[in-house]
Amino acid sequence: MVGIKDCYLSGKLQKADYIHKMYEKHSMLYEYSHIIKETNICKIVIEDESLYMVTRDRGIKLYCKEFDERIVPIEIINFNDYEKEELNMVDNILDKLSARSFVDIGANIGYISMYHAKKYNKIKFYAFEPVKATFDILSKNVSANAMDNIFLYNIGISNEKKEAELYYYPEGSGNTSLKNLSGREDVVPVPAMLDTLDNVLGNIAEREKVDFIKCDVEGAEYFALSGAENILKTETPVVFVELLRKWSAKFGYIPNDVIKYMCSFGYSCFVIHDGKLKEISLIDDNTVETNFLFVHKSKFTYLKELIL
Repeated sequence: MVGIKDCYLSGKLQKADYIHKMYEKHSMLYEYSHIIKETNICKIVIEDESLYMVTRDRGIKLYCKEFDERIVPIEIINFNDYEKEELNMVDNILDKLSARSFVDIGANIGYISMYHAKKYNKIKFYAFEPVKATFDILSKNVSANAMDNIFLYNIGISNEKKEAELYYYPEGSGNTSLKNLSGREDVVPVPAMLDTLDNVLGNIAEREKVDFIKCDVEGAEYFALSGAENILKTETPVVFVELLRKWSAKFGYIPNDVIKYMCSFGYSCFVIHDGKLKEISLIDDNTVETNFLFVHKSKFTYLKELIL
């Protein structure tokens, strides 16, 4: 579009041709008004040097980073919504537990934390995002939505405290990982600080007991949970975790190792099935789910209405 305007200003395009060519570009704005009609995005706003979208459900304002093909608001337009079944289940669990705190490990731009924080403004949310560029958008989103019950930490959660490099590429920031999961040659190593959840939350004075943990760290979930051993044993939060066999393999473990680890603390593994929790004991080649919930036996009474 800038090139077309330059051609007109330099006299290479007549005014009528310039207007026509520019309208061909502008017409996309009207097309989007029809595209978003069937999605959970109700508004797209263009400002100086920035663009943001607003969701129909809970009115969450989400800034879009240029060139990121998989950023949440774009995912919502592409697929009409974002993990709606999972979000509904987490809502139900937070209700049943009368939850006081929510830990978001791998918060990305903050959509999941903000989605629940909009409804549960008495719950304290602790959101961890190690990549500075992504953390900046997370901070901007939380501020734009006036979420004073979300506390942000620019660190990653693992099984030890250390400095590390994460593999990052702008077109898919949500796939940032300690391993090069994409296999791309143009990924950029970015520095990050890692620590254990036990360490970080153990240093927060007068914090609420952890009732729920969401963990999505692109293959390193086993290590993140290994660094939360004390919290898992003593506070028995419900844990929502993404486990993909192809990604965990790059870290030298299989998803069943996570099931075994969690079971050692009295947890059972569940998948979401028809709006309920269905218990499973093994993840194998026939398992189509990639999101799993771990519920401690002490929580079964609270969640009995959700368990098949």
